[in-house]
Amino acid sequence: MKNGKIAFLVIIIALAFFIGSQSYYFIENAEQAVVQRFGEVVAVKSDSGLNFKLPLIDKVTLIKTNELRSIQYGYRPIDAPTSTTVPTYTDEELESIVLTKGSYLVNIGAVIQYRITDPAQYLINVDDQIGTIRLAFESVLRRNMQNKELEQALINKEVIATEILPELSSKLSIYGLG
Repeated sequence: MKNGKIAFLVIIIALAFFIGSQSYYFIENAEQAVVQRFGEVVAVKSDSGLNFKLPLIDKVTLIKTNELRSIQYGYRPIDAPTSTTVPTYTDEELESIVLTKGSYLVNIGAVIQYRITDPAQYLINVDDQIGTIRLAFESVLRRNMQNKELEQALINKEVIATEILPELSSKLSIYGLG
């Protein structure tokens, strides 16, 4: 009888410890927390510090909103740079070859940089955020490049970038990517 009470007490203490440890989370500066209850967003919190949630019911996803994220388009890194070596890359031919006006083929490499402005939209509205950004960029880039002469496509990279940016931003906001 005494062993049964001790076992019951140990189980209650372990359960209380588990529930207690699952009822809080910590938000750092430049982070926002998306709180979901049964799959539905109930709150987006940005107050840094200790925050509480309902254990086993709420799911909290922390997203860094001040972080500048980047995606390579047309190439992928093979080796990261070190203090003694330079990075190496490989072309992604399905992405990197673009048709210009006059049916010329140009090999494109670009870096897409973005910040998350609405973490709830970023998390909920699209299943594959990076893939969606990559495809939206490809659509906008190919449409822009097919109207450029070969010389313009090779020389005017800054002009192309400024032409692409508003259309890409508009397309991503239509997708509700946040």
